[in-house]
Amino acid sequence: MDTTGAGDAACGGFLYGCIHGWPLERCARLANAVGGLTVQVMGGAEAILSLEQALAFMEND
Repeated sequence: MDTTGAGDAACGGFLYGCIHGWPLERCARLANAVGGLTVQVMGGAEAILSLEQALAFMEND
């Protein structure tokens, strides 16, 4: 729908995982989940409501 902010969100997701000591694969999975959520609505950040939402999306992949 709208790719605005998807790359920034993905980078943020990856860095969140790195800062919290996650394995690189899990960091990348969170980055993909956050980027994927971001492109589902219009606007830059309106799609991501919580870390829990991103983790649930990541695990249902």
